[in-house]
Amino acid sequence: MNPSDLVAAAGVGLGTPQWPALNDNPVDVAEFGKDHYSLLMYVEGRTVDHHGVLEHDHLRCSGKRHPLLLNAGSRAYRLGGVNDAANYPTILRRVDGEKRVRENHDDYDCLDDLVRAGWLTVAMPVASDTGFLDVHGRPILDVDGQVINPGFWTGLDEWRLAKYAIWSLTDTGRKVCAAARAHSADQQPISTFDLNSVEGIEAA
Repeated sequence: MNPSDLVAAAGVGLGTPQWPALNDNPVDVAEFGKDHYSLLMYVEGRTVDHHGVLEHDHLRCSGKRHPLLLNAGSRAYRLGGVNDAANYPTILRRVDGEKRVRENHDDYDCLDDLVRAGWLTVAMPVASDTGFLDVHGRPILDVDGQVINPGFWTGLDEWRLAKYAIWSLTDTGRKVCAAARAHSADQQPISTFDLNSVEGIEAA
C-alpha cells in the first residue's frame, strides 16, 4: 500500500496546498513604498507575458525569512547564498523626504502584503491524475525529481509547489498599478508615488 492509499484508508484529508504566507511582519498599505509598487508592476508584467508565474531570480529572497524559496530560481545563481537578500530590507514610503525601511522583510513578504491589501490573488497548482500541474500542464517534480503525489504531499512539497503559483491582479490592483505606471511614465520616481492620488482609493 503506497502512502496516498494509507492516508485515504485512515480517512485523513490533506486538503489543497496553500501559498505559504508568514504574515508575521506585515506592512500597512499606507506604508507601501518603492518595493511594493515596483513589485506590483512586476507581477502585472508577468501576468501579461508569463501566465502569472513569477521568475524567482528576480525577487529579493531572505534566507532567514523564506529559506525554502531561496533556491526557487536558478540553483547555480543562488549557490552559496549569492542571491540572499537578508541584508536588503524593504523600502517603505518616504515621509518628509526621509528614507524608511522594514527590516526582515523581503519580496515574498511584499507579495503577502499585496494580497492582504486586496491587490493580488494567488492560485497554487492544481492536482490531476498525473500530479500537480504547472501552467503549461506539466507535472511538477519534487527536489528528488519525482512527481509530487496529490494524494500524499508534505510541507516541503507545498513550498516546492509555491514556485509555480499563478498570480493575478484584482480590479483594485489593476487600478493602482495603472496609476503607478502613469506616475513612472511621467519620469517620476516610484518612491514618490502617492496612493491617495488614485481616484476612489485612500491609503489607510
